[in-house]
Amino acid sequence: MQLNRVRGYVIVNIPDNFNHDDIDLWEDTVLHQLSTSPDVGGVIVDLSAVRSTDASDLQRLHQMLCSIHLLGREVALAGISPGLAALVVHSRVELFHDRTGCGIDDILEPH
Repeated sequence: MQLNRVRGYVIVNIPDNFNHDDIDLWEDTVLHQLSTSPDVGGVIVDLSAVRSTDASDLQRLHQMLCSIHLLGREVALAGISPGLAALVVHSRVELFHDRTGCGIDDILEPH
């Protein structure tokens, strides 16, 4: 897995039909990157490709997001589709985040 760095953020692109094993790999990779790069201020999780998932995988994603936050980094969610938003709400899974945006560019714009 290759992570992109843009303007002080690490960007994680989440593909459709991700699973627990994928999240375990992303978490290990992202946490390692954060532990070796103190200049990274946050992580943008791009969910624009996600069309289907389940509550169990969303819960595991939430755990990864909390791990990032516990390292003192901002967590931003980008590209959540209406269907994914509805699934998150109906499944009652909280996806931890500090910010959201329609896309990565929304997060990168100064606020």
